[in-house]
Amino acid sequence: MQWSTNNGCREFIPIEPDSEVDRFIMQASEQDIVTVSHGMRFRIHPVPEEDFDSNYDPDRFRESILGTSGLLKGLDVEEFKKEILEERRQNSIGRPE
Repeated sequence: MQWSTNNGCREFIPIEPDSEVDRFIMQASEQDIVTVSHGMRFRIHPVPEEDFDSNYDPDRFRESILGTSGLLKGLDVEEFKKEILEERRQNSIGRPE
């Protein structure tokens, strides 16, 4: 079974009920799970059914991105970079030295 690309998934992978994988995944119904396999981290969490029927519209998204075109027109880029560097030099809680 293939899922639509609207939900960001490319393939549906069924899990055998009462299998070891099923029992592991069902733990995610109580709390999110993070696991590591082959050096990669995976977060497993339940997804509400309505998320699969999302109203994601790629054309609308593209329009909104293109709508920001020119937003920074006239910005003094060098001045903006200086401001960012000054902000980064401030002692912030949790900022590495």
